[in-house]
Amino acid sequence: MAYTLNDIVDRIRTFTASWRLNAAAESFADMTLAEFEAVNEAPLRLRREIDALTLRLAAKKAERDDADRAARQSLTRVANSIKGSPRYGANSALYSGLGFICDRDRKSGLRRKFKNPPTSLPEA
Repeated sequence: MAYTLNDIVDRIRTFTASWRLNAAAESFADMTLAEFEAVNEAPLRLRREIDALTLRLAAKKAERDDADRAARQSLTRVANSIKGSPRYGANSALYSGLGFICDRDRKSGLRRKFKNPPTSLPEA
């Protein structure tokens, strides 16, 4: 039976507990219980480190999201200030350069397109 990577932790703990309970003074595979625990400490330690790093990563992502919200508010305030400025306004090159569509370039009116426009009117 193949074991997954997460099962290895359970297996290490099971082996250690059973060995300690039933034959603590014995050596198996030329290892004492203490040597076995030392050899198998690396996977456990690395998992603890990964868990700590995962928590730090989640905290940094939340910090990044907060910074993004603040930047988005700043961008909106600057864009609104430029749009409302008498010197620049909503039709300026600066406003257009920010990626906004100038008022003069906006299309007006509603246009409905037919999927299949009639080719001729039916005779009455």
